[in-house]
Amino acid sequence: MDDYGFIKIHRKILKNWVYDKSDYLKIWLTMIIKANHCTAKKNTGGQEITLERGDFIFGRTEWAKELDVSEAILRTFIKLAMQPNEENESMIAQKLRTAKCTVYHIVNYDKYHSIVQADNQQDNHVQPAEQSLFEDDSHQQNDQLNEEEKLILKTLKEIPNYPFDYDKDLKNIRELMIDYPKVDMAEEVKKYATWLLDAPLKPNSRPRSQLRNWCSNVKQYQAKNKSLTTKLKKQDESGSNAPIR
Repeated sequence: MDDYGFIKIHRKILKNWVYDKSDYLKIWLTMIIKANHCTAKKNTGGQEITLERGDFIFGRTEWAKELDVSEAILRTFIKLAMQPNEENESMIAQKLRTAKCTVYHIVNYDKYHSIVQADNQQDNHVQPAEQSLFEDDSHQQNDQLNEEEKLILKTLKEIPNYPFDYDKDLKNIRELMIDYPKVDMAEEVKKYATWLLDAPLKPNSRPRSQLRNWCSNVKQYQAKNKSLTTKLKKQDESGSNAPIR
């Protein structure tokens, strides 16, 4: 692992379960930092291992000492990070296990680290698209939109037959963000738009009510998933599960 460079962290980490516990956040950031940015070979315990982009070597005892966390916390984190989410994706996947260590892969490493740009370059790149989104709306200069709101409004405006109304939709999504703070609103609006491809809106459809029901269902799913997570934590604390390297 290089001792220089930087990693990119998406703002939606604020709504991820790793953000709720400082030890989990520290472990997750360390995984991202230690992950290889290109294919390389590494010798560990007398064995040569090929690490591809997004791979990192994990040893529970060594990591516990380095991060000043218990091995039990590391075990629990690994279990949770390997659980599939609602999109049937896990955060990490095990690639190789030896007597000395385990190699894991960060599943979406390329998704968030494929393009490396300075912040000002990135802003310059997206600015024209943002400006063109509401170029016909006089409201644009009166409202301070954040990036998530811009993305959501753009997605809604592009839905076939959606009765887009700048004032109504901005008010609606801001209310939804308040009512469902744990929901990744931009991501769920994208999913809603995709669902509408197979169930197009009709003249009598109520898309804003549909979107609220959609968020309510997501919240219920998150509650069920949190219950499962709690059970896993209790099992780990009781020592009823086999250890994970």
